[in-house]
Amino acid sequence: VFLANMSHELRTPMNAIMGFTDLAMRRSTDPKTVDQLRKALGAARHLLSVINDVLDISKIEAERLVLEDTRFKLGSVTENVRSLIGARAAEKGLPLQIQLAPGVAELNVRGDPLRLSQVLLNLVGNAVKFTTHGCVTVRAAQLEASPERVMVRYEVQDDGIGIDADTVAKLFTSFEQADNSMTRKYGGTGLGLSICKRLVEKMGGTIGVESRPGAGSTFWFTVGLQTDLLAPGPDGTGAEEVSAVQALQTRHRGAVVLLVEDE
Repeated sequence: VFLANMSHELRTPMNAIMGFTDLAMRRSTDPKTVDQLRKALGAARHLLSVINDVLDISKIEAERLVLEDTRFKLGSVTENVRSLIGARAAEKGLPLQIQLAPGVAELNVRGDPLRLSQVLLNLVGNAVKFTTHGCVTVRAAQLEASPERVMVRYEVQDDGIGIDADTVAKLFTSFEQADNSMTRKYGGTGLGLSICKRLVEKMGGTIGVESRPGAGSTFWFTVGLQTDLLAPGPDGTGAEEVSAVQALQTRHRGAVVLLVEDE
């Protein structure tokens, strides 16, 4: 009950803060005001990320986190990563390469696509954050399969700052980063990798990293998923990307919308 209440009470005002800030930014024509609102929105998104991390680790430690069991196509997960982080990587001049072994993208499975995406987004987001040149590569391959289950291995390789051997061991511990100065320079709670580890283990897999200072890092993890011989519904991969605003304007042109906001 406490976690459910906190989740609602913390996230609800964030919806108002982020939503109205975004609306104000769209309507402003003063460059200085737009810049200030963009920074406020960035801070709000960072705060929401921290809130999500704290709530997730609390649910995990209270053994209240339950994985979904839905049908999805495995390729939709990496396409989701591309759409959400591709622009951020491009802003830094980093190519985001996605290399899937033959047949992986078309695999129909059952599991929790949101939590699988959460792990991959965290690792790819970190790779982009800690890399200034080179590229970030995401790989996925099928390790083993049976009529009922498939084991998939993901790798996220970067050309970033790397990690020394002494600090690799504590990366997956709550509130730990490779160096305390990382928090000041790059931000973050130090919870992301700990949450990834717990989620991966809940999905029947393991997680690890291979890295050297100055030579980049390769984070990897495996997950076990149920195979699903029934094809899932459309997942949107390969479809023309349309922004939410364009989609709403097209489907509901001329409609009048009443927004009720209790904040």
